[in-house]
Amino acid sequence: DLRIADTVPLQISRHHMEFVKVGDQIGVSDRGSHLGSIVDNRLLGGNEGDPGPIFFEGSEGTLILGNHNSPFKYKIRIL
Repeated sequence: DLRIADTVPLQISRHHMEFVKVGDQIGVSDRGSHLGSIVDNRLLGGNEGDPGPIFFEGSEGTLILGNHNSPFKYKIRIL
């Protein structure tokens, strides 16, 4: 479980996205979010993005929940 505090106007939901593992790859799938996410500058979910999964390339990536203006920006390190 991952708990992220959000305030009004809400940008993420409790079912916004999920991490997935396929073989040795780690990626993200959208779970029907309205705003979607951005995975390594690729749109995931929302009205215009790929539903996923979108896999991180290499051992580090970026994940933004919502749009480019979102405060929910994360560096993902894959170990």
